[in-house]
Amino acid sequence: MAVLFGISYPHLDVGVEATEKKEAASVESGEEPDEGEPGSEAVTPQKKSSNKNLLLTIGGPGFVTIPSGYVVVFEGWFGKVTVRGEGKYFIPPKEWIKQIINLDEREDRIPEIYSLSKNGIRVVVKDIRYRYRICSHKPRTRQEPYPIDKDAVLRIVYDRVILKDGVEEWDASVRKTFQGIIREYISRHPADQLTAPGVKAGKPGPGLAAGSGAPYDPRQEIADRLYSADGDQRFWECGAELVWFDIGHFSIAN
Repeated sequence: MAVLFGISYPHLDVGVEATEKKEAASVESGEEPDEGEPGSEAVTPQKKSSNKNLLLTIGGPGFVTIPSGYVVVFEGWFGKVTVRGEGKYFIPPKEWIKQIINLDEREDRIPEIYSLSKNGIRVVVKDIRYRYRICSHKPRTRQEPYPIDKDAVLRIVYDRVILKDGVEEWDASVRKTFQGIIREYISRHPADQLTAPGVKAGKPGPGLAAGSGAPYDPRQEIADRLYSADGDQRFWECGAELVWFDIGHFSIAN
């Protein structure tokens, strides 16, 4: 009778599981948890062997509770893939957890980006920070603080670059996209236009002398590129959307 009502089935609370894994990892390494980490937990065979919860070792049947701020990707026989957000779910036999993903925004810092300018001079951009999140194509609201785009979630889990020692982490893919757009911008402009911006050549306008143009702002032009349709598409290809960024300064590399 207990089995019929699921009383004896294992139960997994995703929020508790993710927190315990993060704390255990920080204790093992002797370091404080990094708030900027993606919070994405792949359930690999190595991790399964040390986990007592049957839903992580062999899969269903059982119950999984997913709190707000998390999404879980499940796999099943014959290539079945299911993405589930907040709620409590019964996981049938022959279905298991592939990956647990935290939907919070993440922040990354890049100390320096180097690239050759249009006139062949090595330029460095310093003190870069940016925030990003899983792409949802919808604003976050009080009623829906964590909208989910299932296609973006699947891109994060399955559209990964294969490296010699495994697969590329999601945060590394987003960083490459961000760096690539900035490097491309530098390569299309002369160094002095980046390190000592003045005005664009053009027709005179209100408050501008004849022969001068609009003030030149590299940061604004980079922002226009990052938030352009092309930029959105490039971040979308790795399942992300850019929320905010800040660039310190440009200079000629030594």
